[in-house]
Amino acid sequence: MTKIKISIIALMAIVLSLFIASPVSAIGLPFGGFVVLTLPCTCSANLWVYFTPLSPSPPLPPTGALVYSPYYTRLYSYFAIGVPGSWELGDYVPGVQTCWEYVGEACISIPSYGLMGKVGTGL
Repeated sequence: MTKIKISIIALMAIVLSLFIASPVSAIGLPFGGFVVLTLPCTCSANLWVYFTPLSPSPPLPPTGALVYSPYYTRLYSYFAIGVPGSWELGDYVPGVQTCWEYVGEACISIPSYGLMGKVGTGL
């Protein structure tokens, strides 16, 4: 009887794991903008991307940076992430500081509005 209960629980866990949303598919705040500058985050292996205009803008001013992470962000369309002069559209998770830059003897956090969840690029 115990083996049957264990196998039922294991089967239910497998079935439920198929329906649980991944963090990439979580709903974030929408953004869109024109890429002005991209900096590599040397300590965290991400990209810090500066947009103008960043719309809809979180707080003023209507420009700002978001972070692209190859481990978290789902990339769509032309795959030209962070190319200056391209347009990007997607969603982001606000408040996540994931860009760490090497300065002197330590790594510091570069401020951004958040982490991109999904992004599509245009040329």
